[in-house]
Amino acid sequence: MQPEQLQQIVGRYYGVKRIREEEGEFIVDVEDIDYYPEDYFSMLVSDLRKLGYVAFTRTSSEIIIIREPEKPKRSILKIAMAIATVITLFYVGYSYVSAYFSSAPIIAMVQTIGYFVIPVFAILGAREFGRYLGMKRNSMEYSFPIFVPDPIGMGTMGSINAPNVAYPSKRAMVESSFFSILFGFLVSLLFVVVGGYLSLMQHAPVSGVKSPILQIGSPLIFQAAMRSFVPSDGVLFPTAYAGWIGIIATSFNVMPIGFLDGGLISSAMLGRWSQYLSYVAVVAVIGLSILYPSWLILLVFVLILGIRGPEPLNNVGRSSSYVKAVAVSVGIVILIGLVPIPFHAIPPQFSISYGENQFVVYSMDANISTNISCPIYVSNHGTSQITPGFSITPSIKWHASSLHRSVSPSSTDIFNITMNFTESSPGFYTYTVSVFTSTASESISVHVYFIELTNNFTIRHSNPLDVNATVNDTLKMPLISNTVSTQMVNIYAFGTLGRNYSVMVENAVVSQGSDYPFVLSGGSTFLLAVTSNLPQTVYIIVYNQHYDGALAAVNFTEPAIVPHK
Repeated sequence: MQPEQLQQIVGRYYGVKRIREEEGEFIVDVEDIDYYPEDYFSMLVSDLRKLGYVAFTRTSSEIIIIREPEKPKRSILKIAMAIATVITLFYVGYSYVSAYFSSAPIIAMVQTIGYFVIPVFAILGAREFGRYLGMKRNSMEYSFPIFVPDPIGMGTMGSINAPNVAYPSKRAMVESSFFSILFGFLVSLLFVVVGGYLSLMQHAPVSGVKSPILQIGSPLIFQAAMRSFVPSDGVLFPTAYAGWIGIIATSFNVMPIGFLDGGLISSAMLGRWSQYLSYVAVVAVIGLSILYPSWLILLVFVLILGIRGPEPLNNVGRSSSYVKAVAVSVGIVILIGLVPIPFHAIPPQFSISYGENQFVVYSMDANISTNISCPIYVSNHGTSQITPGFSITPSIKWHASSLHRSVSPSSTDIFNITMNFTESSPGFYTYTVSVFTSTASESISVHVYFIELTNNFTIRHSNPLDVNATVNDTLKMPLISNTVSTQMVNIYAFGTLGRNYSVMVENAVVSQGSDYPFVLSGGSTFLLAVTSNLPQTVYIIVYNQHYDGALAAVNFTEPAIVPHK
């Protein structure tokens, strides 16, 4: 190409000062590029490409023009990946569709293609159509994408578009990525809504369908769209399932890595600094792959193409407010559409119940070592056997015992948790006992009252007091002050069954609004009236602010049956 011809082409868009040739490249000095519309450079690149040349910027007033390098050949790879994606989509869809409709194999294959495979590819096609429009707006040649299969999860992880030609400007990178994301989301939501209506109109004929809604992580936009369309049994029509996959696959591409849509946008806006964001994203993806291995599939193809996103040919021009706004808006996709763990194991459906979770221990010399036994009942409501684990916080010596280590489906087993209580200071202690499996947990609180027994006051002249009583009878016991001083005390009671008992305080002087409301004057006496409607032990604790106090355990039993003579 002659300098005169080159000056004529560049002069269509920029003011040319001079042209010089050095080592096989033309260096064109122009007026400041930022003073011209950004799409001028895209049109210049398009004109030069027809002649076998390509242009890029070195400074805001210098354009370098060289012969266009040979385009990479990826046709075989792209065709192979597209075929593999069709196969994995069909595999994933067939297993669900065949269960949903309970159809014969041939009919189920047709239904899979019509209700699942075609909708997913329509979403991927919509994404590529958006990318095509973005490239066309910036005078770029569209190239076929690389489809990424996912044989172990959703059927596809979306597509990566590594064009055969370089992006001419930051605007071209941002617009092609944004339109791809936008079109992908809109068409995905369309299938979500259509499939949602079909879910309500045509329920699954087989009650045993394993709905993905029990296993999938739902992005916010999916939850909003499906709020009115999820049937009561939670079983989605296959087309709605395809819409969910479209939302997730589109959101995957927002990750700021390499040639993904997010990588193109971060590279356009951050330049060389985007590579550091890519490194962070790669580490995050590796971490997420521990929970969802298909992340690694996407990462492998991203790394093959390059962890750092491409730079535009015009990388010195300032981005317009429009381009910045579009780039920022893409970040919202992460919040409304991205799900780090698309599939997760269904948490074991179990529940726990417990017997006694309140205990009182006592000491005469402020040193204590005693065992507390807390029974926990674990009920398995799922369809597979579970082996629960246990933990206690804060730390305390403990061990669990049971007849069966595992709990079978539709059964309940009791686990006895024994804690070795060795605290040296009287007071009130709370422990959290957690029951967990690999994906779910339940917990209960265990309360322990540690009382230092004192002779300052007693219940029925004994400390501690262990007395028997009959169910439904009221036992009245005096609380006696053995000193001449007045003490402020609290009175607390609990039963081993936690219900059907009562404790009343009679003849007491009460100070309102105090944590220790009962005024026990020197030499005075209260009456503690205790009753229970069920056989159990009711504990009554009387203690002051130092947890010095008195203790009574009333054992209620059924009345003896006297045989008739």
